[in-house]
Amino acid sequence: KDSQLSGADLSGCILRGVLFEGADLTGANLSGSILHGAVLSGAVMHDVNLESADLNAALFDNAALLHCDTSKAILPKSIESLERPIQEVIRAHYDWILTLGSKGIRAAFGGFDLTGLAFEHVELSAAEFSRSLLIDCRFNGANLSMSQFQAVNAMDCQFVGARLSGANFRYAVMTRADLRGIEAQPMPIHGARDLHWPTNFIKAVLDDANFEGANLEGVNFAEASLRGANLRRANLRGAVLRDADLIDADLRGANTSGADFAGVVRS
Repeated sequence: KDSQLSGADLSGCILRGVLFEGADLTGANLSGSILHGAVLSGAVMHDVNLESADLNAALFDNAALLHCDTSKAILPKSIESLERPIQEVIRAHYDWILTLGSKGIRAAFGGFDLTGLAFEHVELSAAEFSRSLLIDCRFNGANLSMSQFQAVNAMDCQFVGARLSGANFRYAVMTRADLRGIEAQPMPIHGARDLHWPTNFIKAVLDDANFEGANLEGVNFAEASLRGANLRRANLRGAVLRDADLIDADLRGANTSGADFAGVVRS
């Protein structure tokens, strides 16, 4: 934030979730960089080289990008470019679930700008949302088990009471997300060898997120940032918090039996 990076060579850098608010990037080289979940709002972007830069799930001011060439950048897709209306996508996904894939089609929202949309109380298990922009979206009461949310930007997103068993939120930016009462225990998978697939928040940014009363049994929070997170009365039994940042996190009343806190950073 507020950094002086004019003329800096950041080509090919992994910049997931980096906060560039107020930074001066005039003439910087961001070619080939990965900016999933990065916040570029308020940054000075004059003559920035964005060739092959991946801006999926990044938050930026369209006006700022007018001062640089985005013709070869990878930008979020607009909802208007979906092949069918969202409600039809959801219905087709439901048919895909009911028929175990023989009918319908899996919902694929990866790389789309879905800012502010509502997906409440719908069946979207195993759906694809990776690298999408989900700021202010509402998934309250939805079934999102085994869905892919890798590297999304879900700041201020609502998941109250949602089912997230086995979902993948690796590298997600979920600052201030509301996850009260979610069900995120491992997903049982029955086959030749029974498995319990854990929900994954590895290296996610969950600062000031609200997990109050959530079932987080066995969830993997390794290397995640949970600064100021509300984990009151959450079930963290067997959860992995190895090397996570828990500065100012509130764990009052949480069940931490068998949880792995090795290397955790606390205030």
